[in-house]
Amino acid sequence: MKRPAANMSSDTKLATKLARMLAGGTMIYPNPVETEIEKEKHVFIEDKDNLFVLRSAAGRSATELENSVLKKLQHAQSIRKMYLYPVPGSDDREPAFDFANFSKLVSKYLPKVSELFVQHMLVKNFELKAWPQLSKLTLIDPQCKDQKWSLELENLEELVMENHSPPVKSFASSLLHCPKIRMFFAHKYWADESLPSLYLPSCTDFTFRRGDCVDKLTLYLPRVKELNLDANYDLRVLKFLKQGHASQAEWNLPTQAKQSNFSLSCQNALLGQQARQELLGSGRLLNGIEAGSEDDSMGTDMEDEEEEDLDEDEDDLDTLGPHLLGRQVRVMRLKSRKDLVGKEGLSINEVYGMSESCGGATLSTQSAHLWGSCGFPVDGVEVKVFKVDATDINKKTECPRTPSLDDNHEDYQGEICFRGRQIMMGYLAQPDFGPEHVKSIEKKTAEAIDAEGWMHSGDKGMMTASGMLKITGRFKELIIGDGGENIAPVPIEDHIKASCDGINEVMMVGDKRKYNVALITLKAVGANGEVPGTDDLDAGAKRVNPDVTTISAALDDKVWIEAVTKAVTSANSNGKICPNNAFKVQKFMILPTNFSEEQGFLTPTKKLKRPIVEKAFIKQVDQMYASKETYVRYQP
Repeated sequence: MKRPAANMSSDTKLATKLARMLAGGTMIYPNPVETEIEKEKHVFIEDKDNLFVLRSAAGRSATELENSVLKKLQHAQSIRKMYLYPVPGSDDREPAFDFANFSKLVSKYLPKVSELFVQHMLVKNFELKAWPQLSKLTLIDPQCKDQKWSLELENLEELVMENHSPPVKSFASSLLHCPKIRMFFAHKYWADESLPSLYLPSCTDFTFRRGDCVDKLTLYLPRVKELNLDANYDLRVLKFLKQGHASQAEWNLPTQAKQSNFSLSCQNALLGQQARQELLGSGRLLNGIEAGSEDDSMGTDMEDEEEEDLDEDEDDLDTLGPHLLGRQVRVMRLKSRKDLVGKEGLSINEVYGMSESCGGATLSTQSAHLWGSCGFPVDGVEVKVFKVDATDINKKTECPRTPSLDDNHEDYQGEICFRGRQIMMGYLAQPDFGPEHVKSIEKKTAEAIDAEGWMHSGDKGMMTASGMLKITGRFKELIIGDGGENIAPVPIEDHIKASCDGINEVMMVGDKRKYNVALITLKAVGANGEVPGTDDLDAGAKRVNPDVTTISAALDDKVWIEAVTKAVTSANSNGKICPNNAFKVQKFMILPTNFSEEQGFLTPTKKLKRPIVEKAFIKQVDQMYASKETYVRYQP
């Protein structure tokens, strides 16, 4: 029996394997999947989610693509991701793929495709438009044979370009037609002329890395949270635009509404004096520190003498050398002078451990550093993450390792445990206190160190495939949902706080309940954690609505309620921290005062005493669960 032509077949298993390798960042060359694809001479492969077009012979134009691929698909109605992915071995002499009418045809045959991936191929007439379902575009080294490059994608949210340099004017004008881009990533963009202004009114995560011959960046980024300028060796001028482009009027923010907090990475970047001064003087990075009075809690964690030393050269990076070279800057919501250390350009390398492990167990270093990770285990220390039985710590199973720090799937998370000669022998009892005391201390030791010598930290975390550790929560802080879900509240609470400049604290409640609610406090004058402060909003909080100056007025203010609602909605819509509805905050209440150590709501290290806070506000919590509104007004 004659075998059907191999190049017309579709192999579901190969498509699934290849998609997993790309998604997990585990692609190596050569690899057995691509070797098998090349051997079988596949033109395309597909599964229910992914389509790989493997040879430019599959279509030198959209029409040929239609005949050789699109009309032959088995999963056209379910495919979500499309890859133009010539495998190694494809004939490089084949003509460029013509993108004319490409968007129209793909939308017709693949109605659910929302992600397009174009890699290592010659292209011409590169235009993508009238494709409302496309939300992510990844371009890895496509070679443009002409100067035609255009995007008009009204719902594009993520744009990734690696080793790809579209014509500067076409590139800048295309961004004006993609106003919803929230994640922009460019690596190795080579510019033969000056880049025009880049307008990204919705972008929260902006990376421009290895901009070859790029000496000037002019950016409109009113919502940016993460700014990465690593390895820009020629960047002399950096400018943040205060006004958006007229064509994007409905997406542009007024000056008073712009976010001013963002994290900056400029590792191995040679920034010119003007670029450094723009970062320091824009007010966006400093977030009001120049005035020195917007956050009343600043200065409580250092001695006065140390504060004066910082104040003298508060806005001067010249003491660190002529360039920001090999340094990292991390600026977050500022609560103490310690945060200024990061602002001043020093590297901050996280360390993780506990007294029971004689201090540090993992450490980030200059050569091995990822934000969000606590680094690798130090020499002589074993660190693993286990799923531990709730009643017996000796019953445990090691968790699989996450493919990336951003993948917070529950399967990868468990209790962080240490083992090594640095682990304590046990907690020390005082025999003079009697046998009951000794017995209780022995029990505590048995609950901390298992039979195999693993010290159980009580912290929730995960490890990457390379062995870097990330802390995701504390088991004592976990909310157990009505359906048994383990919900880590801290990432959700932090996201809400970061999304609204006027919010001071957020505490989720929802243990053994059908859904989660949140108690929220606002930044106030005098609220430093030790005392609750006054009813007057601080300068940072007043930016939410300059006409409202007190917490009591904010409780009934539509602008404030809308701002906090948007912050909660932003957290709920973030799939990394809220993978399903059980994690979301369904209702919230703004409290008339702040949590403090004086009230017994915070520890001396300013950590929330969650059970005590919930008990103190149980009446208000019950009011939220009884109400049908998202925002429930505080009632004493």
